[in-house]
Amino acid sequence: MQAAFPLPGQVAGYLGWFYTHGLEEHGYWRYLSSAERDMVLQLSEPWHSRIQASLAKLAAAPQPRVPFDARAFGVNLLGYAFGQLGIGEDARMAARALLAAKVPLAMLDFPPGADIAQNDRS
Repeated sequence: MQAAFPLPGQVAGYLGWFYTHGLEEHGYWRYLSSAERDMVLQLSEPWHSRIQASLAKLAAAPQPRVPFDARAFGVNLLGYAFGQLGIGEDARMAARALLAAKVPLAMLDFPPGADIAQNDRS
């Protein structure tokens, strides 16, 4: 995007892309304010029809709510998993909270250095 629309000189070009292709191809509608949505709905053809078709697709296909433990993804935690220091405890507490919520996770240890004890395996 930066190469196609170098700022600040290409603000108008970027906004034109955002309000047309960005909305249609990338689903950026949810990021618009109500004033911006009103403006987009006033665009001329072919954008008006294309935006209307994109909005119809969004409205017709609600996303099903899937429980966390049934999802095909999880959370990767990277931190001082075994380090006996405050930020290590933060990583372990985050892991406990995710486990309690049944969110799949992988905890990856980043050793803080030889001068920090690495004995907390909780």
